[in-house]
Amino acid sequence: MSDKIDVTVWTDRDIGSEAFARKFIEGVSKIAGGRIAPEYFNLWEPINRSLENEGVEEAVKSWSTPNPLSGVFYLRRRSPPKLTIQVIKGTSMRLPSEKFPWSCGAWTSALREAPVAAELFELFVTLSAPAFGECALWSDLDAKHGFVIDYDRGIRELSRGATPGGDLIPGIYWLTFLGPWAIKMLGEGKIRSLPAGEVKRIGNGYMIKAYPHLKQAGTAEARELEDRVKSHLGSHLFFDRGRVDIEEMREMLINGTFDQASTSSDEQ
Repeated sequence: MSDKIDVTVWTDRDIGSEAFARKFIEGVSKIAGGRIAPEYFNLWEPINRSLENEGVEEAVKSWSTPNPLSGVFYLRRRSPPKLTIQVIKGTSMRLPSEKFPWSCGAWTSALREAPVAAELFELFVTLSAPAFGECALWSDLDAKHGFVIDYDRGIRELSRGATPGGDLIPGIYWLTFLGPWAIKMLGEGKIRSLPAGEVKRIGNGYMIKAYPHLKQAGTAEARELEDRVKSHLGSHLFFDRGRVDIEEMREMLINGTFDQASTSSDEQ
């Protein structure tokens, strides 16, 4: 199975309005000359309501109308390059974020679509004014935030430190967006003093490009370049899986007290 590209932003801006939904769908449909234009939408799986048959305005209405059965809105493209977009209120795919309850995520399996993913990321940032965002490979995210815990009730796959809102910034990836929340933690001067070509101002924050190509993600070279950025900004302010207490996580699972949104004292 090929690695997937993940594009996700988190924001405290209410992006549930008709105006936002319309701009979002129209913006995605224009990227790369329409190459990733969504074809279907729905509030849940299966994502099978046709945009061509029902029209954009019906999708906008579905997005903006509160539904007690779903806090999620999906867009999907089945034709190559395949794409899924998920807009969530209250809970992201990986972790809940009470401080930034809206998230926009997109996934495509074609690594050659990295330039399109980068353009999509910029659209997400420009429209949603996020606190934080990333464009990365799933394998890289899993290596940084994924844990497999074997305990008395079986095996649990968990994620830790992947969403903003706590005391630590999730990390540095191929592309990382630092919004006002992250800027306040790191200091704008430090961000702006990164080498030219690595950082640019966009929307309400800064986009950092840690290395030239997404395919480098997860390599020793990429890790070194990411660490260089974190060292410049303050490594102690970033999540580090090496500081996570696995035994503490296992004990919390046994006791039923594990909260993926929390940050343990061992991560400080």
